[in-house]
Amino acid sequence: MSPYPLAFQANPTAGTTPLNVIFDNQTPNLSNYNFTWSFGDGTVMQDNGSFVSHTYQSDGTWDVMLIAEDITTGCTDTLFNNGYIFSTGGTPCGHAATITQSGPITACLSDSIFLSCNTDPNFTYQWQLNGFPIGGATASTYYPSQAGSYMVVITDNNCPVFSSTIQVTINTFNAPTISGTGSISSCTGGSITLSVPDDYISYLWSSGGTDTSEVVTSSGDYTVTVTNVVRMSSYFIYLLHKRLIDSYTRDLYCYSR
Repeated sequence: MSPYPLAFQANPTAGTTPLNVIFDNQTPNLSNYNFTWSFGDGTVMQDNGSFVSHTYQSDGTWDVMLIAEDITTGCTDTLFNNGYIFSTGGTPCGHAATITQSGPITACLSDSIFLSCNTDPNFTYQWQLNGFPIGGATASTYYPSQAGSYMVVITDNNCPVFSSTIQVTINTFNAPTISGTGSISSCTGGSITLSVPDDYISYLWSSGGTDTSEVVTSSGDYTVTVTNVVRMSSYFIYLLHKRLIDSYTRDLYCYSR
């Protein structure tokens, strides 16, 4: 159930392009909120008035979203009307908007993924995330860093065309901690067992091992690459330089007595 009693109506909800629509914000106690409208055609407007006007310049079926932010608490709520406005009968755009990649896309935060679309020297581009324009995302290629639903609006001769959406999921990665037990000495030898938690599907140590633990007998820098269920990899370094210094000190003691 919505925490705020958001409500709006539109007149008309269908008609000939260009279609001018008056939106009536019927939310009680309007003065308690800041309102943001998303009209579905790439236009986003902040307006706290009772009535808001918007003109749809191209044919299409448009989703309308009203977001209310409580002025006192800063909490927000959203009312989404899917396919609420229908405009037709205008001159159709002569171009398409197509995202090259197929979805859904699942990636890691550190991955360099990108979205691209069809291009033309006369096109202008605006990428959107969850129905809202992304600031500065006005090239034919975009590198997403957040999870959500992406689309691109391509405009030519003041005629905007909306691509289909593509879902992007960004997975986070819990970094393991390498622990070490044992000791190494040039006088007496020894070994150190390096270990990471058994939380991953594969392991690769810089010394060649592929298990959760690795036994090393010499000082140095050791790394492990771990991969989780969505194939994300990360490197972690275990430094043994301090043990190398300790070993060198013990060497002096060993040879001086």
